[in-house]
Amino acid sequence: MPLFRKKPPKHLPLETQLQILAANGINLLPGRTIDDLLVSFPREEYETLPYNLLLIMLGTEVEDESGRNFTDNVCSFDAECIEDTGDYARKIQRLAEIAGGDLPIEDIRDAIDVDAGTARIECTLDGRTHEFEPRFDDDWFDPEVIDWLEQLLTSRGSTRRFFLYDSGDQNIVVLCTTPHLITKLVKATGLQFHRTN
Repeated sequence: MPLFRKKPPKHLPLETQLQILAANGINLLPGRTIDDLLVSFPREEYETLPYNLLLIMLGTEVEDESGRNFTDNVCSFDAECIEDTGDYARKIQRLAEIAGGDLPIEDIRDAIDVDAGTARIECTLDGRTHEFEPRFDDDWFDPEVIDWLEQLLTSRGSTRRFFLYDSGDQNIVVLCTTPHLITKLVKATGLQFHRTN
């Protein structure tokens, strides 16, 4: 069931959007700036549909050679991203990173066989091996992978959960935070989030 309180405003300065997100737990990492965001899109695109493009971009890497992320609690990527071995592993590594240390998985491996139409993921958490077989659907990311990661997260007693933002396109935008903080974020922004399960 979506968490929804009010409609986001029709126009909001980028600085105000960042301030409101920061007050609700989503901060730019040190050294990241509005100028970094403006490399990808002009200010008007961020401000005409407040928070939408900004949340998508905050979940990506800065467009430079550094591979730096904008923030440490949002992850976003195109849903059509699974083309070869290593693709799930990279996404899972980033999803684990946004869990704020609550999901210290290691040795993430995947095997994707496009011809056979199969995928398999394996990782180590707290000394135990965990496996999952995502549903294979051409090059689409299986959102049940996020459910599986949340099961691992809750098995460690974390109060954090994964929440998906519906950006209206095929981007998968994931936040990992507590239900309390997501409720505050929804009230402050009017954005819609949902759980995968």
